[in-house]
Amino acid sequence: MTVLVQVIILGRVEPFARKSTNSFEMFNEGTLLLVIYNFICFTPFVPDEVMRFNLGYVVCGVISANIVVNLAISVKATVKEARA
Repeated sequence: MTVLVQVIILGRVEPFARKSTNSFEMFNEGTLLLVIYNFICFTPFVPDEVMRFNLGYVVCGVISANIVVNLAISVKATVKEARA
């Protein structure tokens, strides 16, 4: 519930000066929200072990996508700074 409240606050307040930074933070919080909600599926709430196994791949995919996007943005910022 805390992550959901934080996403709502970030969306309404926009605490960062640049819009891209606010969007980046919303993306990271949204990814965290997806991963945390998927953790519920690893409990006895989902009795099918094959489904839990497949949901593990979904969680790995979401985390991998987040890492790739974060690395791409970091490399882009580093290259832009190096050129300046």
